[in-house]
Amino acid sequence: MSATLFGDGAVRVWTVVGGVVSLLGLLISVAIVLGTADQETTSGVFVRDRSESQNDAVSSGITESSGADIAGTWKGEYRCAQGLTGLTLIIFVVDRKNARATFEFYPLPSNPSVPRGSFALKGTYFSTGISLEPDYWIHQPAGYMMLGLSLGVSRTDPPRISGDLPMGCHRLEVVKVSDETRPPPT
Repeated sequence: MSATLFGDGAVRVWTVVGGVVSLLGLLISVAIVLGTADQETTSGVFVRDRSESQNDAVSSGITESSGADIAGTWKGEYRCAQGLTGLTLIIFVVDRKNARATFEFYPLPSNPSVPRGSFALKGTYFSTGISLEPDYWIHQPAGYMMLGLSLGVSRTDPPRISGDLPMGCHRLEVVKVSDETRPPPT
């Protein structure tokens, strides 16, 4: 009888010990996983050795641009009701996410009746593009309105910015011609 009681008691003791060992193993595994990851992004993925802004970019799917690639003078054209129009877009980077720009439009040899004009824009940039809202007129020709821009950046050689324009206008495309930049005049 004592052998049977010892047997049943030993099974119970070993079951409890086995459960404690399993629990300790699980806790050690969790500690190892947590010890190898520095931070958790908002998507629940652990990342290691990245700055806070890089973690935000990884979790949002957008990588931050330095601004150097988007800052500069861009030239090209767009088409609106007045027809094909020349464009110089001067983008000035304010800080790590904000930009200001000058939108200068003018006649092309194929459409000499387009008046000259310009307006200032402000907005944000990121690795894949720039989003700008109208700010103020620098020189407004009669009957012209400012447009907001949401444009994509192409890392070609030379770099290009392009996108569709609102209010019945058509595609805008500019090529980077210079790294020279300045804020819009006041």
